[in-house]
Amino acid sequence: MNTRIRDFDLMNYATAQYIRKATPEEFASSVAASWHDGGAGVIDVDGLSCYVDGDAYPMIQYSHDASICLVATERGEFRVATQDDMDTLPVGPDLSDEEIELLEEEK
Repeated sequence: MNTRIRDFDLMNYATAQYIRKATPEEFASSVAASWHDGGAGVIDVDGLSCYVDGDAYPMIQYSHDASICLVATERGEFRVATQDDMDTLPVGPDLSDEEIELLEEEK
């Protein structure tokens, strides 16, 4: 599985000040949080409210068992990932069971 990620910045949510480069885990957590908090992607890092800044989309998302590999767009749409996508795009959080169920319903 591709685990490369672009450079993203960890930012203080209250002040929008740069803290440091974000880790891949912080990036994934911020993306997941953004789907539930209206888009801000606020995460707790050592007791500080933060977000990860950077153009995260499009990104690769896998199912838990990696049997599904999709590209997620900033509009919340999905498309089948190509090999080039897997070689070049950042990897986001795994698809949730709810997202997989919604995709199966759209068949």
